[in-house]
Amino acid sequence: MKLKNNFTLTGLANEYVAVPLDGGKGFHGIVKLNESGAEVFRGLSEGEDREKLILRLQEKYEGLDRETAAKAVDTVIGQLEAAGLTEE
Repeated sequence: MKLKNNFTLTGLANEYVAVPLDGGKGFHGIVKLNESGAEVFRGLSEGEDREKLILRLQEKYEGLDRETAAKAVDTVIGQLEAAGLTEE
């Protein structure tokens, strides 16, 4: 899975916004993310699959169990899919 558009991700305090750089390809808006959501977003931008995204969160957040990391990854992916921002 990957993102359909080329985005720039900018942090504002503990929140992040992703804005499409290529005119949005049908998406005209921004994506608001928290810190862990931004980490998943970065991984997707780099072409990581679900398993790598889970490991990415576990490496970033010491003590995070696999189940919680998987739930966070699935939530972010689900929100991006619902917005039509992902493709296989």
